[in-house]
Amino acid sequence: MLTLSLLTSLLVLVNTPLASQAQRGVPGRRVPGGTRGETEQLCFPDMPRYFVPLLPASNRSLTTAAQPTLFWYHSATAAPKANLRVVTIDAQGKRLSTSPYQVEFTPNRQRGIQHFRLPTEDLRLPPLAIGQTYQWQLTFQCDPQDMERRLTISGQIQRVADTPPLAPAPLMSQVQQAAQAGRWVDAFETLLTASCPEPRDPSILSGWTALLNQADLPEIAASPVVQCSP
Repeated sequence: MLTLSLLTSLLVLVNTPLASQAQRGVPGRRVPGGTRGETEQLCFPDMPRYFVPLLPASNRSLTTAAQPTLFWYHSATAAPKANLRVVTIDAQGKRLSTSPYQVEFTPNRQRGIQHFRLPTEDLRLPPLAIGQTYQWQLTFQCDPQDMERRLTISGQIQRVADTPPLAPAPLMSQVQQAAQAGRWVDAFETLLTASCPEPRDPSILSGWTALLNQADLPEIAASPVVQCSP
């Protein structure tokens, strides 16, 4: 499956103590709850442990899509359940009283770049409005017997009006143009569409590496495994 706040770019290197992560004060890029150490091991048994949205350090992205795709990366996981919420927020980041969209699913157990495409036919989540900011929150339930053992990442996304290019551009030019305009979701979507038919194409893999480094996610860029099944 954000001035468009995209999915909040949360990089969680779970090897790092949560206390020191919180001191860095980057909104949305840290796991806000759970039992330190034990929860991470339950969700991600193997090292290294990563759970991060594909966003720059601002945790924000723009998009021209009415139903954009959300992207994140996680290490191989044993989490039995995931929950995704999307809510409307105002300029101060306060949640508005509109009904949130919420869906529960089983996460892909394999490591790699994951995605969730927002539905086109769900009354709970109409097409994103141009100029409106939304917050998404992804939670992994690490222990089915203890609801407090969970890890959460989040991000913001904002829809902007589409401006068609004057002339068709090569794939990597489209990706770079979207990223430079702050439309990180669209940049990753363009790469996903190209990479799934040709997952081993060297030029596309190098495109992932370049874009992830540009988003300040070098650990993931070193091994850009893409999970094509949503």
